[in-house]
Amino acid sequence: MPGKNEQDFALVVGINHYRALNPLDGAMDDARAFHHWLLAEAGGNLPEENITAFLSTPDAKHPRLDELVDWFIELIETHSPDLDEKIGRRLYLFLAGHGIGPGIDEAGLLTPNTSALAVKYLAARRFADYYREAALFDEVLLFMDCCRDHEWDLPQPYFPLRRQVDVGAAQAVKNMYVYATGFGRKARERDFDGMIGGIFTRALMEALSGKAADGKGRITGEGLKSYLARRVEDLRADGTDQSPHILLPKDFVLCEGLEPPRVTVTVELSDPAKEFVILLGDGLVPVPGEVRQISDKRREVDLPPNATYLFQLMDNGAPVKLAGRLITEEDRYVTL
Repeated sequence: MPGKNEQDFALVVGINHYRALNPLDGAMDDARAFHHWLLAEAGGNLPEENITAFLSTPDAKHPRLDELVDWFIELIETHSPDLDEKIGRRLYLFLAGHGIGPGIDEAGLLTPNTSALAVKYLAARRFADYYREAALFDEVLLFMDCCRDHEWDLPQPYFPLRRQVDVGAAQAVKNMYVYATGFGRKARERDFDGMIGGIFTRALMEALSGKAADGKGRITGEGLKSYLARRVEDLRADGTDQSPHILLPKDFVLCEGLEPPRVTVTVELSDPAKEFVILLGDGLVPVPGEVRQISDKRREVDLPPNATYLFQLMDNGAPVKLAGRLITEEDRYVTL
């Protein structure tokens, strides 16, 4: 399929139905939304055959834990049975449902037939780390929209894979692990215009649509992290403490080639007779763009958000007043 990212693979799971737990309303739709982004040309741009999706059934019998684990095993057996060849460029894992927190940097997705007697969960990070250690992909991305309660008396996770470590190659594998909430915390759903969905997934899909893109049309790991932190706080209910927990290297780039978004920034000048200059914080490069005069002291300019700018008033080439500001969709007013 020309133009598709043939070397990328994805597992998408959404579980609404549980035998012994309260049902969820939005996990399956959250999984569908991420699946749609994976297929989109402006998204993951994966071929359909490289994506496997598991959605829960009303009888709460599927997906079983062994079905999910078998997917990880079969991916290796199909593409690198001897664990000596790279499978592809990027592995996406998106999991939504009820969850637990087996460890401070881990989340477990509870499967539909879990119960107080037999707690069944997919320890997703262990599988993500397995692919990293064996250097089966260049990049491994894990997104989990689930709670991370830690008060459960948990059995050891089901993990039947024989360990394989390529120490040298593993160091070059990039990873981004994105949890909807912190260790021991809840992840929430809410109504969005008549449709129930996870707060985290809602913010994530907004970010991936381009709202987290920087001025170069990229969604970086740090840009995504910053956007999700702000947006989840905006969307969550008063009195709740959900805040995403994200593990990533500093130089991770999730998407490129997007149309950079722009917001209108309002600047109030203390001395409109002085020269007004905007520099991009990364290298202090002058920012091109039309500065519109709205009143004697007020100016407006359209800038890509999610970047830090230096706003300056100049007198004979020397700055006399300046303000550094991270511009976002919500914070775009500057006083000089």
